[in-house]
Amino acid sequence: TTLAINEISQMCGYPSLQYFYSVFKKEYVTTPKEYRDQHSEALL
Repeated sequence: TTLAINEISQMCGYPSLQYFYSVFKKEYVTTPKEYRDQHSEALL
């Protein structure tokens, strides 16, 4: 998706961007931005 990370966190119902980042990093061991950067390179 091309949505901003803060838009995604709001759409998913997270109360804050910081909380979304902490939950995401705990699950994927990377930040949402790093995850997006790594996976968008694979699509090029």
